[in-house]
Amino acid sequence: MATKNEKLICQVIRERMKAQGLTMQTLAEEIGSSQSSVSRSLSGETELTLERLYEITRVLGVNAALIVEEAERRIAPFEVSEGFENYLCSDFRRYLVFVALNVPRTIRELETETNASLVSIQSLLKRLKSERLLLELQGERYQLNDNGRRMKFRRGRAFYDLKTKLYALQAEHTVKNLDQPKEFWVDRDDRLVVAYLTKEQAERVAGMLEAIANQISEIDRQNLRNLDMSFVPYLYFVSGKKVGDFPKGAI
Repeated sequence: MATKNEKLICQVIRERMKAQGLTMQTLAEEIGSSQSSVSRSLSGETELTLERLYEITRVLGVNAALIVEEAERRIAPFEVSEGFENYLCSDFRRYLVFVALNVPRTIRELETETNASLVSIQSLLKRLKSERLLLELQGERYQLNDNGRRMKFRRGRAFYDLKTKLYALQAEHTVKNLDQPKEFWVDRDDRLVVAYLTKEQAERVAGMLEAIANQISEIDRQNLRNLDMSFVPYLYFVSGKKVGDFPKGAI
């Protein structure tokens, strides 16, 4: 029996097939399988394996991860208590440990990747377990369960304070030291997510930020042409400047 996630993935695939005019028979021929086998996989009668998912998404011309993400968006988010949100967001490293638990991690790996203390990590794991947000796996590994991965923040004060800290580091992590993978913070479906960018990805993000800044600058020139535009703060932001680099009197 297919899980709720698998059923949603199958639903997304069927919708994509319909949009492209792709029949079950044609799909089966493209991946070298029978129509009945593919039909059973996409109806939830049999398991949709990763191998089959990759075969289907290859024919659809879309990344498998995008299909999975679109399916996850259709699952109702899990809202935590205000008290737990404040606990989680009031400490930067505690939050990074929480994000790292999106995939299985040992305590040692969490220490290394987040630079959080052992006491802090153990305390968070205990709290996540009490909130029923944590899975304990073989090999002394831990991972967020479905509720933890679908968690929606209530957007309290602690949440916004954390976002301020994260975004204050955004430009520097994106455009400086591009020879190393970057941490890039984004807000997706009311959840804060940390993604690790390669050098090429970081360069593309930096380019997009600069392009957006240039567009904003042009809009400002059109709408505020009579005002003094000698200082454009967002251009300094996307170029990773520090406070001391700002023109005198700008802030």
